[in-house]
Amino acid sequence: MSDKMSRVPEHNKAEQVILNHIASFRRRYNSLYPRGPLLLLTPGNENHCKKSIISFVVPSLLPYAQLLNVTSAAEVLADLITYSPPSKSSPMPSKLRQPAMVMEKQTGEGAECAIVLASILLGAGYQAFVVQGHALDSLVSADTSTKACPYLDTEEKEKAALEDTSPSKYTVRPPPDMRSRYVLIMEERARRRKAFEEEEMAKMKKKKKKDQNETEPDTSVDLSSSLHFWVLVLPPDREIDKPTFVEPTTGEVIPLIPSVNHSYTCIHAVFNEKNYWACRHYEKHITDDMFNLNDCSIWIALMEENQVTSPTPTKQKQRTPSGEEHTQHEESAQVQPPKRTGSELSSSSRVAQERDRKRKEKELKIPKTWARPVVIKEEALHLRFPRGWREEKYKQTLVRRYSPFTHKCGATLVLTIYSTSDHEYWRSPSSLKDIATADGVGNPLSAGTNKNHTDNSRNDTSSQETFMFHSKFRVDALRCRIIGGTKWREEYDERADLLLARTVYFASSDPAPPRAIQRIEEEFDCPKNIEPHTSVQKRIFHIAEGRILLIYHYGQHRLLQATRSFVKPTDTRTPTLTSDMTHGFQPDPSVEDVPMPQLWKTLQEEMEAEVRVGEEVRKGVEETATLRAARANEEKKIVLVPDIFDIDRNETVQFMLKQRQYQEAHREETERKKKEEREGRVDTIAPYMPLLLGDDVDMGPDMVRERCLQDLRDRLALRANLLQDRLDQAKAYVLECREELGRRKRLGAEERSLLTARTTAAEASHRRLRAQLAAWKHEASERYESLTAQLDANLKLGLKNLKRPSTSVSSNSGGFN
Repeated sequence: MSDKMSRVPEHNKAEQVILNHIASFRRRYNSLYPRGPLLLLTPGNENHCKKSIISFVVPSLLPYAQLLNVTSAAEVLADLITYSPPSKSSPMPSKLRQPAMVMEKQTGEGAECAIVLASILLGAGYQAFVVQGHALDSLVSADTSTKACPYLDTEEKEKAALEDTSPSKYTVRPPPDMRSRYVLIMEERARRRKAFEEEEMAKMKKKKKKDQNETEPDTSVDLSSSLHFWVLVLPPDREIDKPTFVEPTTGEVIPLIPSVNHSYTCIHAVFNEKNYWACRHYEKHITDDMFNLNDCSIWIALMEENQVTSPTPTKQKQRTPSGEEHTQHEESAQVQPPKRTGSELSSSSRVAQERDRKRKEKELKIPKTWARPVVIKEEALHLRFPRGWREEKYKQTLVRRYSPFTHKCGATLVLTIYSTSDHEYWRSPSSLKDIATADGVGNPLSAGTNKNHTDNSRNDTSSQETFMFHSKFRVDALRCRIIGGTKWREEYDERADLLLARTVYFASSDPAPPRAIQRIEEEFDCPKNIEPHTSVQKRIFHIAEGRILLIYHYGQHRLLQATRSFVKPTDTRTPTLTSDMTHGFQPDPSVEDVPMPQLWKTLQEEMEAEVRVGEEVRKGVEETATLRAARANEEKKIVLVPDIFDIDRNETVQFMLKQRQYQEAHREETERKKKEEREGRVDTIAPYMPLLLGDDVDMGPDMVRERCLQDLRDRLALRANLLQDRLDQAKAYVLECREELGRRKRLGAEERSLLTARTTAAEASHRRLRAQLAAWKHEASERYESLTAQLDANLKLGLKNLKRPSTSVSSNSGGFN
């Protein structure tokens, strides 16, 4: 396709005329404005052949709903075409490609992107123009690294909108104003005086700036700006009510109103497929009242109206006060011209014809464009981005946008937030690209790791994992498990032993089992109907040190908690408890000391609980490792299952539809075969054999044979008539579909595909019925011949069987007589 589009013929006579006129227009503009900007009038095409800039704009109407609106069309084309910033040494393009080729390659410079967008908007019915002017360097170079991420701003706005800002009725009343009325009046006067002075100062600055713009050209607009091309849409077509700028590189639609800031500084020229207008005020700021293209004080048109009109001008008619029409030459109608001879009339007519021919040759005619209209394939429109994704860099944010159903995890927007400081866990985008995978999703921990950073303890506590469970469906009533480095915390709901939480400290941060336990802390709720100071609130097992610490609940009217510590016996064969192995603190002096046997019993219970708790922690470590492995396997082998209603991508639905279509197409043939099998098993002649044995004298073998064949002919003709009726109906339906397809010219892609599919199905049904009718005619003749042979054989056998008894009866009767 690119070879065909590259074969653009050389410019013909009409194009040569318009190129000569453009050269004259350039000389006239340069003589009027020697220091004016360089205008893009005759760039070279892809074959290095000079063409007029207006011939590059080709209005193109595409059958896609998203390309018929200015906002959606700008966004779609900004995603489809990758913008290539110009070089600073030569910002003015010397060569442009036609819009169809730009759309095929999906890459283009600023002028090419603007021409493609203007062609699409012109085809959609907008009054669109391509603008040549100056814009900020950040926009021309597509540098968004200093801008805030718009996607994060959107999320913050959505969160702020969801927040309830309604005032509460329980707010504290403000204190009363204790100032006097005189003080309030004086403050109000001072405020009004200050506002008036500020208003007058603003008016003076505005007037001074306006006078400066009128007297001196504003050269400050060129500072930090470069040559750029964008699109202008003027009212009143479609829903546009004010001049609007459309940026083809980002898809942003900017209405030209004072409250909206834009990145464009000045305008050099505008053009479309019909004309080119050069701006006289090329050094002034852009205002909303400068887009009247018929205003000769602002714009210089390449082709004026009297130069473009091709029909021969007629004499203007005027109306008299009495209402009668006459031409301008009728004012001297009272003076009769002298009569001329035939030779004088013929010579004068030839002179007039020669004059008209020369005038027509001088008239400008816009040649037929050499460029092809824009064509966008449905696959490219669905893919949206050339590679399926696009990367954008904002301030401390790296954004990757994906097409639907292209990312393996189903993501359409991936945000990577980073910081340039050393204490953050994110790197700059240059280092992120080294570790990012092909789909743009990297490991944030590996991205945040600093090569010069060796503090492992900080990395251990930098990340936490949280596992949430349904506590009502678990035996241990576990609600959540929080894992962070060497610390592990579990929280429970409504356990029988009143356990609220359990915190485990491991010796290392390696999550692989088995893990060495250093300390276990458990928190309990206070039971009812029991004194608080007798129930344990916190239990600590110092496994590495061999100690157990019990902290009891606060007693009534007490500021301190009772505690009891134990040291586990080292001799496990003959364990004993001595006074130096336990120590307690009791803030209530009225409570008696606990005897040693009871303390020994308590120690034994706690040692058994320590073993039980250690076993539960070991099982929890194994369960966590299993969950991690299962989750990693799910993420590694993730498969996006399409919706059951998405019949285009769901393979199961597609198989069911194809099976149903096959059954519908072969249902008639299957029923016919079953019927033939039933008829083959049925004896066709058997119903007619009793007629030969009846008393009816007229029913002889010939009559029975003829009646059997007549019934067969009726059945065969009935089926043939049914097939012929269905064939006529199918033919009428095919003609109706073809007529509708030829009548409805402007159809969308979906409607045209549905109508084409319906016509194809109707034609296939017509061909199938025609084949069935031809096969039935052949089969009917075979059936008729087969039945005829069967009747001949069976009837002859029947006649022999019938004649034998009659012969024997006659012989017996003769002998008897």
